[in-house]
Amino acid sequence: MLPQIARRQKAAPVGFRIRRLLVKLGAMNEITIVRSHKLSLKNARLAAEHVAVDLKNKFDLNCTWGDDGVLHFERPGVNGQLALATHEVSVNVTLGMFFMPFRPLLESKINEYFDKRFA
Repeated sequence: MLPQIARRQKAAPVGFRIRRLLVKLGAMNEITIVRSHKLSLKNARLAAEHVAVDLKNKFDLNCTWGDDGVLHFERPGVNGQLALATHEVSVNVTLGMFFMPFRPLLESKINEYFDKRFA
C-alpha cells in the first residue's frame, strides 16, 4: 500500500509576493521625462503640434488636445500625455505588456526627439 501524500495549501504570503511583483511591474511600464526648454509658450505649443503630427504619421497614435492644454495620445498598448509649461515640457507614457521590452529604446527616442523639437 502506498503512503498517503499530504496536500499542501498555498500559504498567504505567496499572494502577497505576487502583489508586490505586480507593483514592481507597474513601475516598469511607465516612462516619465521632464525637460526644460527656452521656447515661449506659443512656440512650445507649435513644437508640440509637430510632435502630434509625427506621432500620428510614424506610430499611428491618436492625438487630441484636452481642455487642460495637455496633449493626450493613445493606441492599443500605448497611451500618454504631453504637458507644456512656460519653461518645461513633460511626457508620461504607459506601455502595455507587448511594448515593455522596448521601453529603453522608446525612452531614448523620446529624449532625442525632445532635443530636436524643444532645444
